[in-house]
Amino acid sequence: MGRSVAIVDYGSGNIASLEMAFRAVGAEPVVVRQPSDLVSPDAVILPGVGHFGPASADLHGSGLA
Repeated sequence: MGRSVAIVDYGSGNIASLEMAFRAVGAEPVVVRQPSDLVSPDAVILPGVGHFGPASADLHGSGLA
């Protein structure tokens, strides 16, 4: 059983590619869209984007900030 990795989906970033990459190395990715979905993962990934201003607004708007 691989390590659980929460991938925060706040409307930015390539979530599908991250899921595939973590599966390829034996991890168990879980896409998280709200704070209550964060149930004790081994790691949390906040996908980056080229322009963080709008991404930051999306993150705050989702309640995941």
